[in-house]
Amino acid sequence: MSKVQENDRVRITYSGALKCGIVFDSVYEESPYDFTLGVGSALLGLEKQIIGMKEGESKSLFIKPEEGFGEHRRDLVIKVNRSEISFNGDPTLGMTFQVPSTDGAKIWVEIVGLDKKTIEFDANHTLAGRELVYNVTLIKILSKD
Repeated sequence: MSKVQENDRVRITYSGALKCGIVFDSVYEESPYDFTLGVGSALLGLEKQIIGMKEGESKSLFIKPEEGFGEHRRDLVIKVNRSEISFNGDPTLGMTFQVPSTDGAKIWVEIVGLDKKTIEFDANHTLAGRELVYNVTLIKILSKD
């Protein structure tokens, strides 16, 4: 039986969870995830650890932040004077919304701090800085490189 190699196209099912056990994503057989290794369509840690798996094999993958959603970057947390922005309604902790970045792309930010004069926004991915556990089953190797 062949094993997954870099650049293979594969079909998997998985559940992704935080190290503490809270599940944040699941893909089941009714709607499996197909992707090609080495093109950046899946987390680096997921891709690296699928290499060598055989069809039908299941495995728990432990993914460090640097091979998941990245380290939490303090430079992506900014404080803005309330007088510089406007809201429809009152801003609250945990509120998320999209804002334009300097290059015009839209990015998600979360309000992580509030006081009477400022609002603190975090533009990191929600899972940045977190250790992750993926329980993966390799359903099929769809094509070999």
